[in-house]
Amino acid sequence: MKYILYVLSIAIITMILMYIGYLKEARLPSELINVLYIKARKKYLII
Repeated sequence: MKYILYVLSIAIITMILMYIGYLKEARLPSELINVLYIKARKKYLII
């Protein structure tokens, strides 16, 4: 159960960071977003 909450928290934090980045028109490094996205996808696929 904790594992699922951990994955969801990472996904939510990533979405919030991207949203803030778009608001400030200062996008986060695409590499960082891609790495977080890939990690999240792998964890979702495992579940």
